[in-house]
Amino acid sequence: MKVSIIVPCYSVASKLPRCVHNLLAQTFTDWELILIDDGSTDNTWDICNSFTKNNAHIHAVHKENGGVSSARNTGIEIAKGEFITFIDSDDYVKPDYLQKLVEGQEADLVLCGFRSSTGIDFTPEPQYLIGDDLSKNIQAIVENDYLLYSPWCKLFRRDIIQKHQHRFDPEIRLGEDTIFCYKYLLYCSSIKVVASNSYFYDGVWGGYKKYVLTRQEVEYLDKAEITTLHNINQHFNCRIDLTYRGYHVAMLKGLYEKFRDYDTFEMYTRTHDVLPPEHFFANHKLSYIFWGIVELETLYVDKEYCAGKLFMQRLHHFFTIPTNQLLSYSYKMRLIHYLVKSKHYTMAHVLLIFLSILKH
Repeated sequence: MKVSIIVPCYSVASKLPRCVHNLLAQTFTDWELILIDDGSTDNTWDICNSFTKNNAHIHAVHKENGGVSSARNTGIEIAKGEFITFIDSDDYVKPDYLQKLVEGQEADLVLCGFRSSTGIDFTPEPQYLIGDDLSKNIQAIVENDYLLYSPWCKLFRRDIIQKHQHRFDPEIRLGEDTIFCYKYLLYCSSIKVVASNSYFYDGVWGGYKKYVLTRQEVEYLDKAEITTLHNINQHFNCRIDLTYRGYHVAMLKGLYEKFRDYDTFEMYTRTHDVLPPEHFFANHKLSYIFWGIVELETLYVDKEYCAGKLFMQRLHHFFTIPTNQLLSYSYKMRLIHYLVKSKHYTMAHVLLIFLSILKH
């Protein structure tokens, strides 16, 4: 068996048939398909079972709901192929998808591009990286969000995964797939990038899910990502900038769009201490600055100096205020946090306007 295709499924009865039918149309035929039903609440399990009846190379497993990481790990445990690829159950692939990936089978990791329902059409430049070439180019691979964001569009070696007991972290609800890909890099001596976009991602790229991580989860995820990237820097002797990576950064990137969705805003306010006055959201530019300050200040207040310095660097990155100005206004940022907590919204708003002027 050459390739094991692992598809985690949760209540996707309307889209799963499209996913499987497109896999059945693959021009490359030496594969097995593992459908993992993660405790679906619709008839997804029945659909999984129906595909196994006339296809000996399709296997279906039903398990209690444990999340996508748990489902993928279950698939890894029973996979028999020389290689493993992951496909999301609401996505689909073109007939040449597996064939294109297998063309890079001499490498420890094969990467390709994708298209999305929102108009993204990413076809990477082909390259084969090994030895010094891998060390020189690993930073560009990591910093290209399209290449390592998720486990799909990739071909992993099963023997590497098993040798290192490499698994998805079930403790992480969001971003677990990126961490999985980052850590796998540490076991790679070669990477092949193929010029293909045969994977179709049927979702919103970088979109927020309809739940908000707790602060403890954010800190756990941030630590996992920063630690892994630090290890990559050490292993490949490269200089990935850790300051602007991590989930705190990803969270800030989406704040502006996130709070335009009132339902998501309501969910956020139920799980966070600081409740802003609604009029701040009349001006999205100010709300973006406001939430960047409050969120990071809340996360790092009363921590050691290094954490405070990291806080200032991240604000510099997101609000494009020169570092020398930014450091001189750190007291005002802390004051905004205090004023909001004390419900002195008018004074906080004045300071926000002042900071927004600095931004230009």
